[in-house]
Formats: sequence, C-alpha cells, structure tokens
Amino acid sequence: MPDGDEMTGQHIDLGKISGKLGGKRGVWVNQRYEIGGEPATRECFIKKTDGRFNVGFDDYLDKYEDAVDLYFVYLRAEFSELSRAVEFVVREGFASVDDLTR
Repeated sequence: MPDGDEMTGQHIDLGKISGKLGGKRGVWVNQRYEIGGEPATRECFIKKTDGRFNVGFDDYLDKYEDAVDLYFVYLRAEFSELSRAVEFVVREGFASVDDLTR
C-alpha cells in the first residue's frame, strides 16, 4: 500500500492534524455552494473516538440538513490509523491536504 506521500504527491503533516483531534474536537471542512438556486453544503470530517479515526462526508441541500435520508451523499468510514483516514479523504476528493491542515 502506498504511503501518504505517494497517494497525494505531497507531504502530509499528520502531527498537525492529530493535534486537532480528541475529545469532541475534529477536523471539519465545509464547502457551501448552490444547486438549482438553492443553498447546499458539502462537509467532511475526521474525528477520533475510542482510539479509532472516523471519517464522514455529507452532501445535501441546506433545507434537508436534519434529514439524512434526503442527502445526496451520507458516508461514514472508520480507520485504525490516522494516515489511512487522511489518505482516504484526500484520495476520494472530499478535502485537500491544505484543507485538513488549516
């Protein structure tokens, strides 16, 4: 399996991302846009819970924010290593390395 540098072509500062995780904290990347004139949101997160790294990606019209069954995309994944979670997020195009380390 390629390491983070091979997957993204750039160095990933896992320490910077790791420092943002724990307790109720996580790394969130939100993108606002419009579809058919209606406000919409894409959001991605990485959180650490019970020693595991949880990734989420949602894409939805804002009016359906509390109705997960009406989302365009509602994805959850769990990883044992932060590097794998970050690689997944970047590879799938949910967020860039820069977004995650801001």
